[in-house]
Amino acid sequence: MSHLARTRRLLDHAEPPPARSALDAGMVSAQPVHGHHDGRQPIPRTQDGVAEAVPPVQRMEFYREMGEADDTTIGGVLKRWWLRAELYRDPEGDRIHAVVQAGTSASAVLRRPGAQ
Repeated sequence: MSHLARTRRLLDHAEPPPARSALDAGMVSAQPVHGHHDGRQPIPRTQDGVAEAVPPVQRMEFYREMGEADDTTIGGVLKRWWLRAELYRDPEGDRIHAVVQAGTSASAVLRRPGAQ
């Protein structure tokens, strides 16, 4: 039996390949499955997403800090500005900012009533 005939015979009796997962098929997204408590989608945690979300008067400061950051600090800069952007668009943002500036911990302020 030739090599080609043996290969065909093996393939004819081989198990079918396992089903492709969504990850294998390239259909997985890094986007969160859920949004905010009020139904809005969170701001993307990317430089472009944050830049678009911060008020225009803050945008140049954001870009300046990102530009000055090195590989050990850039993640912290992005996270800090992302949190600011989320706070800016929160209807209670001014109140939250004032309470945190007065010394209350941010986690205590941001806890929603009824949340665990």
